[in-house]
Amino acid sequence: MQRNSRLKRELQMLSTEPPPGVSCWQLDGKVEELQAQIVGGANTPYDGGLFTVEIKIPDRYPFEPPKMRFLTPIYHPNIDNAGRICLDVLKLPPKSSELKYNKVIYLEKAQRWTAKYAMQKNKVCTHLWF
Repeated sequence: MQRNSRLKRELQMLSTEPPPGVSCWQLDGKVEELQAQIVGGANTPYDGGLFTVEIKIPDRYPFEPPKMRFLTPIYHPNIDNAGRICLDVLKLPPKSSELKYNKVIYLEKAQRWTAKYAMQKNKVCTHLWF
C-alpha cells in the first residue's frame, strides 16, 4: 500500500511539475505501468527527437529501481539494442568505445538514428477530395 501511495504522489508531481522536455503518464490506469516521452536535448545528437520510454515499477519499489526501456530506437552507449538502459560503459561494447575513441562517427550515427526513428514526420496531403 505504501508503494502505491508513493507512486501516486510521484505521478502527481510529474504531472504538475514535469522536468523540462519530459512527460509521463499511466497506462490503462495502472500505477505500475507507465509511459514517458522525452524530447532530445538541444545541442546533442538527439536534438529534435521525441523518444518514447516504457516504465515498469517493480513490487519492491522504491527499494528496487523501475525497469525502463526505450520504445523508440536510439543510438546511445548506455542503451542496448532492445532499448534497455544499462551501464555499458563498464563493459566497453562497440558504442561505448566508439564514443571514447571516435566521437565524430558516434555523433553522426546518433544523429542519423534520431532523424530516422525519433523525428515526427509531417504528413502532407498530396490530393484533395472535392
